[in-house]
Amino acid sequence: QGRAARTRGPRAPATTAMLKCCCPSTEISVPDMVECFQRHQEDVEEHAGSVTTSDGGVLTSTSSAMSGDALTSTSSPSSADAKGVKPSGEAMPLPSAMTFVAELQREVSREPVGLRYEACAPLHVIGFTNEDEALTPVGRYNRQAPEVLRIRAGDYIVAVNGHKRFAEMRRVMEEQDRLKLTVNRPRVFNVVVPKRGKQLGLGVKCDAKGTSIAILVVESWGAVAATRAPLLVGDRITAVNGVSGCAAELLAEIDRSDCPVLLCSRCG
Repeated sequence: QGRAARTRGPRAPATTAMLKCCCPSTEISVPDMVECFQRHQEDVEEHAGSVTTSDGGVLTSTSSAMSGDALTSTSSPSSADAKGVKPSGEAMPLPSAMTFVAELQREVSREPVGLRYEACAPLHVIGFTNEDEALTPVGRYNRQAPEVLRIRAGDYIVAVNGHKRFAEMRRVMEEQDRLKLTVNRPRVFNVVVPKRGKQLGLGVKCDAKGTSIAILVVESWGAVAATRAPLLVGDRITAVNGVSGCAAELLAEIDRSDCPVLLCSRCG
């Protein structure tokens, strides 16, 4: 365990990436890590599907992935009922997250990087600014990188040139021509939380123009704690009952549902 498998073949030009497996301290460079990375992708797929917990609850995990003023809210109970769905119960092991480092190069100073992300650290990638890959550093990187090492919507950027605070990451992304992005491909999983007359008991924050809800607090008195749902501070809710889109729509769906199914993303 922790040993990197080698692959043969030409190195992709102008593409640099590093991989940290879930095995600590494993770092190898392109293209040597690709087989190792694919092995971890297969591990994620093996974990996908429903997992029944010790108290009969259900936790479903999946390997799929998905700026402005911040608004805060605490989720509240509501009316729509999801009948016959069991609670999440005890936290179960989730698929391993994967981290790699992608090096980007601007062709001209101040060239837009090409990423759309939510305004907090780590940066949660929600899309791209230009469909023409040749026009942005991210697009050029993705065009040359192996598929498993391409930056995707749903990924987290945890550092930019070693900086981890949001203000510094944003400044470096805007100003520097050579960028080293530490990218985390997160754990993605579903959690079912019957409210049973309670509020969820989550303190949350979201970017007004974002597409997810960041969990800041898990209160001991709420439905999440009562059902032992495996949600942690720092997790993000990216869809509710299959509804995705802007954060306000996710909050509204939580408010309407008596038994929301939360699609969650965990960095790290």
